Amino acid sequence: MGSVIMHNVVSVDGLPAEHDQRRAPATYDRILAHIAGHRVTVHCTVTRQQVRREGYLEEFLRFWQDNADTRMIWVSLYTPQRGEISAERLTAADREQVIQDLRRLRPIAPKLEMFDGALDAYARPPASPAECAFARTTECVCRRQFSRSSARCRVSRPWSSSSAMSSTMRM
Repeated sequence: MGSVIMHNVVSVDGLPAEHDQRRAPATYDRILAHIAGHRVTVHCTVTRQQVRREGYLEEFLRFWQDNADTRMIWVSLYTPQRGEISAERLTAADREQVIQDLRRLRPIAPKLEMFDGALDAYARPPASPAECAFARTTECVCRRQFSRSSARCRVSRPWSSSSAMSSTMRM
């Protein structure tokens, strides 16, 4: 498989107000305190509510680009489970807008790791888990230790600069 690169990945649901609303009790300040002094990758899944707010993605990227503890920023697009209908689901027009925004914003957010191959794939969401690159290339093993949970995931991302990477996140 070649070399494996380890990344500490923190998943946030947008900017503080949206994240804290979704992840009650509020955790954004706690995340910022815990990442201080570490080099982390920040991951956010874009939802329809974020797309509908003009300038949201740029504000999010600037916030994390300016954070000295951010090593890299990953963005994915909300993809519902089979049969799910929710307010978070992106329309085709929403997806296209996010893709255009990410292409436009790459120069102002050098920590954003969004290659053309990934953006092209976002334009055509998978019809099933069998067609989903993330589902096919990710293995997660979760365990409980004391009162905390740890998730360890091995992710092979063919569009990335590295052929394989592992992510560890602790909450």
